[in-house]
Amino acid sequence: MIIKILKTKQLSKKFINKICLLKNQEWNYGFNSNLKWFRDNIYDDDINFLLFNNSKLIAYNCLRKRNFYDASRKIKKKKIFIFDSLIVKKEFRKKGISKKLFLFNNLYLKKHKLISFLLCQNSMKNFYNKFGWKILKINKKNIINHKTNLNFLCFNIKFKKPNLFIYY
Repeated sequence: MIIKILKTKQLSKKFINKICLLKNQEWNYGFNSNLKWFRDNIYDDDINFLLFNNSKLIAYNCLRKRNFYDASRKIKKKKIFIFDSLIVKKEFRKKGISKKLFLFNNLYLKKHKLISFLLCQNSMKNFYNKFGWKILKINKKNIINHKTNLNFLCFNIKFKKPNLFIYY
């Protein structure tokens, strides 16, 4: 198995199409809808992790580079990466592929001293906790442009209760 790490601006149309086909296995909104979502939400400097088995794309996820502000600690602007779209091809599930990809992401984040967060449902909290992700207690009304009841988990961050403002 081979993992490629590419910024979005380095992805060919062929790779983007393969990513959208893979995503459609889990989020079945149709290829065109997934392609539109990708174009609208994945920016040029976002980091894409592609896992290949015999040159076939079998798993994917993305770290979406964004800015955040924490008024409670007077942090003006800092980069944060949103962990997004972890997907494994159906026939490769339950073989530890998502674990490998997740651990690889964590190593990348630690090596580059990057802060990351993700959104998840209650049923997934324990899965992410196994990989060192912690619940981030925030006042959800302070999140700009994103209304959700999902849980916020963070990785590689020192404080647990920020007054967080996230720009998408």
